[in-house]
Amino acid sequence: MNQPAAAAGRRPVHASAHAAPHTAPSQAPARPRPDGRHLRVVESPRLTPLQRRRRARAFLLVAGGLAVLVAFGLVYLHVVLAQRQFELDRVTTQVRQQQVLYQRRRLEVAQLGSPQHVISTAEGRLGMRPPTSVDYLVPAAVATGGSRARQGTSDQAPAGDANWPQIKSELAGGP
Repeated sequence: MNQPAAAAGRRPVHASAHAAPHTAPSQAPARPRPDGRHLRVVESPRLTPLQRRRRARAFLLVAGGLAVLVAFGLVYLHVVLAQRQFELDRVTTQVRQQQVLYQRRRLEVAQLGSPQHVISTAEGRLGMRPPTSVDYLVPAAVATGGSRARQGTSDQAPAGDANWPQIKSELAGGP
C-alpha cells in the first residue's frame, strides 16, 4: 500500500484549513490511517449569493408560516377559553339558583313539619281535637310480672327490641 497515494484524497487532521486545496472525498471505502484515526475534517461547501438568498427566503417563509400558525393557535385557544368561561358562568348561576331553591324547600319542610303547624292543620282542616284523657294499655303478663319474675329479671321495660321474642310470645295468647 502506497502512503502518499492513499493520503492524496484525504486531508490530514492536524493541517490548517489553508494548507492544502480541498478535494472531493472519493466514494471508495475509507482506509484506516496508520496513526489509528479514522475521522477527518470536511469543509462545508461554499454557497453562491443566489443560494444564500434562496435559503434566506425559505427560512423567512418557514418562520413566517410558523408565526402565523402560532398566532392562529393562540386565537383559537382564547376563543375556546372564552366559550368555556361562558359555560362555567352559566352553570355557576344555575347552581346558585338551585341552592336558593333548596334552602327555600328546606324552610318550607321545616315549617310544615313543625308541631304548631301539624296541630293547627289537624284541628282546623281535619276537625280533630285533643283527647280529654289518655289510657295506656299494658300487656297482662308484664303488668303482673308473670314470666319476668320467673326468669329473675326486673320489672323495668327492656330497652329497644332486646326482649322482643318474649314479649311477642306473651302477646300472641292475648285477646
